[in-house]
Amino acid sequence: MSNQQKQWGAIIVMIALFAMIAFVTNLCSPMGVIVKNQFGTTNFMAMIGNYGNFGAYLLMGFPSGMMIQKWGYKRTALIGLLVGITGIVVQWLSGWGGMAVYLVGALISGCCMCILNTVVNPMLNILGGGGNKGNQLIQTGGVFNSTAAVAVYIIMGALIGDAAKAKISDATPALMIALAIFVIAFIVIFFTKIEERRKTA
Repeated sequence: MSNQQKQWGAIIVMIALFAMIAFVTNLCSPMGVIVKNQFGTTNFMAMIGNYGNFGAYLLMGFPSGMMIQKWGYKRTALIGLLVGITGIVVQWLSGWGGMAVYLVGALISGCCMCILNTVVNPMLNILGGGGNKGNQLIQTGGVFNSTAAVAVYIIMGALIGDAAKAKISDATPALMIALAIFVIAFIVIFFTKIEERRKTA
């Protein structure tokens, strides 16, 4: 318990991941506007990336649980962050690679969100030592999650400016924010010792 209470670096990172889950998930809607303008697609085609992001939950829901059971929360979180880093980079590169690259990036990012959604609640509870303290941290993470869901539209609205001329390059600052947090989270969690309190086979 005392060791878990001192893991504030990992706790702060996990709360930040609560926020980033909402940030990256809700990023799909404004990105749909950007994709439509950059690639000249229809509204339906522009939103396929959004569908792909949520479709990833269907693809990764069961495997995420199996990953936790086999490798534990920490390793699963690290894998999810690596997947997220890959997805953000691929989406950013779609400005040069085209619509297909963007869709692949959206699917990869969706897989990341599914993995992290599966792992952040129990992992934050463990870091907080369980009980009331763990639940309080989860509630705090939920506040940041809701705040980020609203903030992404404000940030993207400021970045896009004239929606009729928006390009993927206009979203680069938002993508880099997400990328930086994922990288920092990976480093902090990698070097944090976490007692997972789980049964091993």
